[in-house]
Amino acid sequence: MALGAGDHSAWHKLKGQLKRAVGWLTADRDVEAAGLAEAKPGRQVDDADIARAERMVKARYETTTPSQEALMKQTIRDVMTPDPHTVQATTALADAAAIMRDGDVGDVIVLTDGQMYGIVTDRDIAVRAVAEGRDLKETPVGEICSKELVALSPDDTVEDAIGKMREMAIRRLPVVDDGRPVGIVSLGDLAVARDPDSALADISAASPNV
Repeated sequence: MALGAGDHSAWHKLKGQLKRAVGWLTADRDVEAAGLAEAKPGRQVDDADIARAERMVKARYETTTPSQEALMKQTIRDVMTPDPHTVQATTALADAAAIMRDGDVGDVIVLTDGQMYGIVTDRDIAVRAVAEGRDLKETPVGEICSKELVALSPDDTVEDAIGKMREMAIRRLPVVDDGRPVGIVSLGDLAVARDPDSALADISAASPNV
């Protein structure tokens, strides 16, 4: 089925927003500028569009307002989602998936003896279990969850979290206090805290599709 002009515009806008978000996460100004150029008019862009966007991105990186500096010094406690969903390492993947569905979340923290053991995402289940033909009712979460975790403290700053996400190329981090999970912070949470008007903040704040 052919796409109409409005469909093309919406597609270019969304593609541009996502590209801009990737550029922001990886600190790649060229990618961020290309995304900004495409998202703003909602159409294919040329070199002149990208050049204008590059000037805007360059100015934003080189200019930090007092309010932005204050936001970057916010603690993770201020922006995290508290009381994260958790499961035991012995929980079946099907049950973990049901918790994600019912809680409208994309990840759960995996525990053993009350301590954090790992984290499993909806993508982990799709790639490491479904695609491998595993039985979701028999396979425990502990077999496929990510165990080499990078965690934050509630007293870390937003700037600390952004640095860790960029370094590790990950989109979410558990927040741990004395070995126990007390929250989780996502790329979207940080985007809203760092720059509420950014493309990624807009995407994160949007209502989910039903």
